[in-house]
Amino acid sequence: MRAARKSPSNGKNRVSRTPRKSALKRKGFNGQKIRAFFLRSWWVLRGAAGGVLVLGLLYGAYLGAERIIASPYLGVKEIQVSGCVRIDPKALVSFSGVHAGEPLVKVDLDKVRDRLMSHPVVKDVSVARELPDTLRIQVVERTPAAALFDGAFLILDSEGVVLSRQEVFAGDLPVITGIKGALEPGESAREAQGALEAIEEMASIGFPERERISEVRVSGQRILVFLTGSGTMLVLPCQDISGALGRLTRFVRAGGFDAAAPGYDLRFDGRVVALPDSSEKKDSKDKNTFAGG
Repeated sequence: MRAARKSPSNGKNRVSRTPRKSALKRKGFNGQKIRAFFLRSWWVLRGAAGGVLVLGLLYGAYLGAERIIASPYLGVKEIQVSGCVRIDPKALVSFSGVHAGEPLVKVDLDKVRDRLMSHPVVKDVSVARELPDTLRIQVVERTPAAALFDGAFLILDSEGVVLSRQEVFAGDLPVITGIKGALEPGESAREAQGALEAIEEMASIGFPERERISEVRVSGQRILVFLTGSGTMLVLPCQDISGALGRLTRFVRAGGFDAAAPGYDLRFDGRVVALPDSSEKKDSKDKNTFAGG
């Protein structure tokens, strides 16, 4: 019986497998690492897909929010203004720059307040939104304290801010003279600070009453206050107005003040000097003056 012949082995193929497997092992490629690689890739892809989904949801929410904000139900339908005495509320609304139908939640309250604060008559203001459709403006106005005459009448508050400019003035405010320089509403009349301080100090002590102060003239280092009726003149220093009016208060309480007297000089410490009917006062009557008498 002939023995079965074995097919000749392909030595070349057998020899070539061994180096190939050795090369893969040398490079670190085995089944476990390949599985780990694909697993990591899966989680990365899954995370990326989740991120895209989240971004899509956020974008959709943004578009939805924009539509809600732009909804006519959340637009400005009413602007309520309170605190106005001299300012027309409608003019103030127009000055604010807010328009009906504008999305209420998009109104920049700080910018609106800054814009309103630039109004010459506005001293302070608060702005608030009230959902769904109301904007509230609360105003504190500046109060007129005197009229500065420089060819026209500039209405000033107690801080010297020009509230308005009038060619004709028929009010009962004290008139400040002796100061030149054209000023516009919103600007500050710094040179009138001494005269304004004198007016406010006299109003605080109750003498003379504001209504009796006809003219306050700034003349060098002096402030001349003319009273209505008799035209009595009070001479105050530009410095230490409080001290001078303190002397006047004590003088009045002691019964020494005569409303018909030509005037009193209050610039000297510890005493009040009665003025004769001086040429200065006579000249003031001949000039374009606002002193009564």
